[in-house]
Amino acid sequence: MNTRAEQLIESYFANALQEPDVRELRQLLANDPEAAAEFQWQQRLAAGTNNLSLSGSIRNQTFKTAARPPFRQVSIWKKALSAAATVALLAVAYWFINRPPARPASLESVVATNFKYYPNRLPFKSLGGSTDSSVAVPQSVMDAFQLYDDTTRYGEAAQALNIVVAANPDKPEYRFYQGVALIGDHRYSDAVEALGPVTLTDNAYKVPALYYYGLALAGKGDKERARASLQAYLDSEEGIPYRRQVQNVLEAIR
Repeated sequence: MNTRAEQLIESYFANALQEPDVRELRQLLANDPEAAAEFQWQQRLAAGTNNLSLSGSIRNQTFKTAARPPFRQVSIWKKALSAAATVALLAVAYWFINRPPARPASLESVVATNFKYYPNRLPFKSLGGSTDSSVAVPQSVMDAFQLYDDTTRYGEAAQALNIVVAANPDKPEYRFYQGVALIGDHRYSDAVEALGPVTLTDNAYKVPALYYYGLALAGKGDKERARASLQAYLDSEEGIPYRRQVQNVLEAIR
């Protein structure tokens, strides 16, 4: 059997023959016994293949079902991904339902958030005070308040003002600024000691001292006394500037 005969037979079973080729193949089969025998063998092979049951030779039930005509596309990957997505959704839902409640902000963080710098109102002309003064001011006092006016140096200011307060026990205003600096440095227990006496005076710093004293007590964890001091600030006619901050702290310690 020649190559042309092989090409014609292969094209026939591939459904690729044109009409002239079909006529040529018929004539070839009539005149070439070898080609005719090959054609008949190919016919039997094709018939046997068509009668085979693909599903009958498969043991896996899922694949066996998919192999039956009409064929259905069964994707294990799709099923696996779908199952994984379902598990993920269930896990997220479980976490949202059973997640621990958000922790409330600590009192120290509440105090730090609601702490405001108190401007230097002492009559130090060289420090930009509100009034002039002819009274000589010791250099140590000037240096301490220069540190206080720098809000990045509260720790140094508190240390310097501690010396100033010790040298001037009759000046509660110095204790007031020392207490503010101590709160700015997060030293709440020391601030309570510094500010407590100021809240008991009739000094002009008494009312603002109630605000800072309440902050220091809250930062220390003494909620009861903090509430009393902060409420006294709100009840005062002069307790205007820091009302929002006071209310925030009171809300946190209720």
